[in-house]
Amino acid sequence: MGCWLGGVEGKLLAAQACLAGRMDEGRRLRTATLDESHYAVVVKGAPGAVKLTLPLSDAASVGRTYVIRNVDASSVSLQAQPGSSDTVEDKTTLAVKKKAAVTLVADGEGGWWLAATAQ
Repeated sequence: MGCWLGGVEGKLLAAQACLAGRMDEGRRLRTATLDESHYAVVVKGAPGAVKLTLPLSDAASVGRTYVIRNVDASSVSLQAQPGSSDTVEDKTTLAVKKKAAVTLVADGEGGWWLAATAQ
């Protein structure tokens, strides 16, 4: 399922409202935690920097894939689950520049790895 985290008159949508098919124009969102209901996340119209937290890369998430597209946010930071030993490309965070996209895949052993990038 694709989910727009933004887009309506420059306001970010609440992730849950987006997933439920509703657009909450009154709430600005700069952080979100991804879960199994997300796949493609497009950040558009963000009011500044956005931080997305990835779920644990464990046995239950082997092969889980996320496609993250930064249309126009100043920055999008993908963060491994805080308090865990998980990493994103052997780091705790990965930046997605404006106009770029990344595809991440969980190895199920604490790692999130780039499968593809696009500028």
